[in-house]
Amino acid sequence: ELFPPDLRGSLPELRLTQAWSCTYAGEIFEMFRIVEDLRSQLWEQPSTDPVLVAEWAVLEAYRQYNLVQDYQSCLELCEYALVHLPANHSYALGFAWIFLAGSLQVIEGTSAAVDRIHKGLQYTSDSLVISHQLMVLNYIYWIDGNIPMLQKSACRLLELGEHSGNLEARANGFYFLGIGAYTTGNLTEAERILTDFFELRYHTIAIIHFMGAAALSLCRAHAGDEILESREFKILESFVQQQRHPFYNMFFEALKTELIWRSGNFRRARERVGEIDAIHLTPLSNFYCPQLTQIKVLLAGNSKEDLNKAEEQISAIQRLLEETNNKRFQIDVHLLTSQLYANKGNRDLEEKHREAALKRASVFQVVSPFLEMEDKVYLRLEATCRGEFPGLYKKLNLLRPFGNSKAPELSPREKQVWQLLTRHLSNKEIGSRLNISEKTVKRHTGSLFKKLGVNSRVEAAELVSEFNIS
Repeated sequence: ELFPPDLRGSLPELRLTQAWSCTYAGEIFEMFRIVEDLRSQLWEQPSTDPVLVAEWAVLEAYRQYNLVQDYQSCLELCEYALVHLPANHSYALGFAWIFLAGSLQVIEGTSAAVDRIHKGLQYTSDSLVISHQLMVLNYIYWIDGNIPMLQKSACRLLELGEHSGNLEARANGFYFLGIGAYTTGNLTEAERILTDFFELRYHTIAIIHFMGAAALSLCRAHAGDEILESREFKILESFVQQQRHPFYNMFFEALKTELIWRSGNFRRARERVGEIDAIHLTPLSNFYCPQLTQIKVLLAGNSKEDLNKAEEQISAIQRLLEETNNKRFQIDVHLLTSQLYANKGNRDLEEKHREAALKRASVFQVVSPFLEMEDKVYLRLEATCRGEFPGLYKKLNLLRPFGNSKAPELSPREKQVWQLLTRHLSNKEIGSRLNISEKTVKRHTGSLFKKLGVNSRVEAAELVSEFNIS
């Protein structure tokens, strides 16, 4: 802003600086626009400084990967950048590694991308570059659905951040570790880790900031907390309002719709679907996919029009997943396709997609898509899961029992409160342990007493051992 407007608009160095600023601030579509404008000045002029071109190539690769989805072009741009960027251009080099590995994962598969990253790690000692290499390694394991390797890689990123003082690496390590725990159903651990992430959220890029906060909200929603009025959700809403592109606002509205849908208010969720129609379908590399929320709500509506629209969206996502070798969201899509055919009365295809989802999930014990299903749809899984995937059945039945049991049906948060009551902690102390307000603890305690049929903490504590709550 210190430079005259005509210079800001014409000098490539300043335009490129502006593009990088937009990238870190989360103004991605503005960055895409600037980068596209610079193509003729930089890429198409052979006399241009190759270092400046390499900086541009990194950001153009970002655009190619997410918007254009030309992965071969993305790979070539990153290769050019890695050859021509000086060693002290750490942040640009780090981004080049991110989109090089991302495009390799699409073109040649996960193994090729992982091998390339491991080779790259051997030839640099720059902690900032290494942090980006480890970050894309986490993304690749996430996309591959390999949650055990994601958790190992996330720990490595977290350790790098702690040893080097790199707060972005720490934030990203907490993020990937947290979404890995959420995906495998370790929800209490996920909430703890994502709470640590939330404290560091401003040290990472805007999309991870948003996705980490979204993951924390969904953890707490599963625990039975009222999220829409929570402090963290209000903070996330304020952050979204600070962003200059409607992209984040649409993501936030989709997340809000997801939370409303999970609360069982399908009618209100259906009324909100139109607000998220315009979200561009990009590679599904993030924790939360708004299009999946749309499909869930449409399937709950169950009208012919809703089912047809849901089928179109499922087909579009399925094509994208196949094009990008994405295995993580295949589970969600198979489950939604199974529900679609159940609603249409096609039992054979319903069972086919149900088995496909269970088979993929059992390999790496991915359970979160099943915890997010409607009750009536979830119960249809029981016979297939119990008969063919006993290990997965055991874990799912522990987290979300299929049938009636001696114990009353409690939310995960009510179980946590119940356990802490036995330690003679006050509501304030319980709230501090669970990172929720005293008012929220009081609400959970009242609900717990009602379900147990007791009138005091002493009576509630006496029942813990009887029901073997863990």
